[in-house]
Amino acid sequence: MSLDAVAARRARDLPPAVRYELKGFFFTLPPLKSLPIDLRERIDGDLLGILQVALGENQIQEMVTAGFTLSDLEVICEDWCRRNGTKPEFGSIFHAASAHTDSYLGHCGCR
Repeated sequence: MSLDAVAARRARDLPPAVRYELKGFFFTLPPLKSLPIDLRERIDGDLLGILQVALGENQIQEMVTAGFTLSDLEVICEDWCRRNGTKPEFGSIFHAASAHTDSYLGHCGCR
């Protein structure tokens, strides 16, 4: 039994890419489920890592230059997950950052 038709329908039913604007910076994020299957394994489910891969190093550097904060990234991740029908789960990244414990960013993800 071929699942090609079902997979094609699911691909058509994905939410559209979303163009965001924050701090005068424009960027587009694709549907989470359209990203390569090995991405979760390579990034270990870290939503910020996935965001970094989806945007690319150049755009991430522009965001750093524009003064983006961890709170800004949290807003982006929350909306991106919401638009994809998932719930963001933020792990130690925001707790560690607020407690100034170390530079390790930890993990956050969508479920």
